[in-house]
Formats: sequence, structure tokens, C-alpha cells
Amino acid sequence: GIGAADTTTESGDGVDRSGVEGSDGVGSHRALIFAQSKAMLDVVEHDLLRAEMRGVSYLRLDGGVELSRRHAIVTRFNADPTID
Repeated sequence: GIGAADTTTESGDGVDRSGVEGSDGVGSHRALIFAQSKAMLDVVEHDLLRAEMRGVSYLRLDGGVELSRRHAIVTRFNADPTID
């Protein structure tokens, strides 16, 4: 799935906006986005987050992420206030 910001998403590494309204009008909301396929996550990432919501930081966790890295990504998403 994707973790998308208190509107956050999972993939690249994020930068916090914690509560600060960004130019995209997104506040400090956090959400997780889940999808059946990596292709749908690609659409969300490329067509929404990168194109329309550039101020939203996110992390991505999908089947292509090595098992050894998954726990660290989840821990960072849960603990890092810079991931909006």
C-alpha cells in the first residue's frame, strides 16, 4: 500500500509540513493508501502526488520493497512528523 499524507503517501522520502498549510492547501492530515496492484500505486504517485500535490511528502511501501527495509519504512511513517 501507499501511506499518503495525515494526507501522506508511501514511496520516496518525505519532508514535513506538520500542520503548515502548503501551497497545495493540504494541512497536517495523515492517510494510508492501499491498492491491489503496484500499477495503481504508480498512477497515484505519478498522476496525483507528483503532478497535483507536490507539497505532500510521502513514503511508498509495495511488493518491490525488500523485506529487510519494510519495518523501517513503517516505523518512519509512524514516528516522523516530517512525513505529512
